[in-house]
Amino acid sequence: GRIREFERICRQQALATARRHLPPGRKLFLNTSAAALRDEELLGGGLVRAAARAGLTPAEVALEITERVAVEERRSYHEALRELKRDGFGIAVDDVEAGYASLQALVEIEPDFMKFDVSMVRHIDRSLIKRSLLETLVDLSRRIGAEVVAEGIEGEAELATLTDLGVRLGQGRHL
Repeated sequence: GRIREFERICRQQALATARRHLPPGRKLFLNTSAAALRDEELLGGGLVRAAARAGLTPAEVALEITERVAVEERRSYHEALRELKRDGFGIAVDDVEAGYASLQALVEIEPDFMKFDVSMVRHIDRSLIKRSLLETLVDLSRRIGAEVVAEGIEGEAELATLTDLGVRLGQGRHL
């Protein structure tokens, strides 16, 4: 029952050390739970002040919410996400898949970043279906002005395929 308190500590530590570890021009992505989106220290300008104390602007910080939160809790957290976007923070939807619920969450949240789950990325170089699906979702992301992040890149062939599809950002053991 102490997730909110735990996230506050993690958020404070991440912000406090970001300048030491974050190269210029890069963003700090903060995993954020549904409970944190109700935290008064996050909303009402609280995160703006915390970022400023750490020497960061809101544009240098993105809040990363899981697709599951986005789907299950979208109505109750929609206003909190809109407030954070108005403050200048990026919003990333993590673990994006291709199901109807995922697409509905994207429509409602209007994310700045779409992070594609490792299940979509793993062996994409060997799967015409995965390539075709991701190609469609990359096109969608461009149309809505969101950046795509591929998670779980483990080999050169996966990276080459993702690059060919226009994915500019990624994470994984290979990188």
